[in-house]
Amino acid sequence: MPAASKQVNDIENKMKNIRDIFKIKYNDVEVNQGEDVEYIKVQTAPRVTVNEPTPNKAYTVVVLDMFDGNAMTSAPYLIWGETGIETIGIEI
Repeated sequence: MPAASKQVNDIENKMKNIRDIFKIKYNDVEVNQGEDVEYIKVQTAPRVTVNEPTPNKAYTVVVLDMFDGNAMTSAPYLIWGETGIETIGIEI
């Protein structure tokens, strides 16, 4: 497996481990990320454009700021909600 693919898999596994306890504050309601987020997509290029909102879902979370296969220690996440894009951060 190429190093970049292994890095992506490692990040996805870490996200699966923490998403049940990580809380997102959205419209003054805290929700479990694993319940209401359609998917988490790990991007392999820095600062790529955010995906369009998924129909019938509140928002889509996108992992950004990967460069040369190395993820940042604390990666920014973009949340696309009904009112636009909100930004939160999380340690991975």
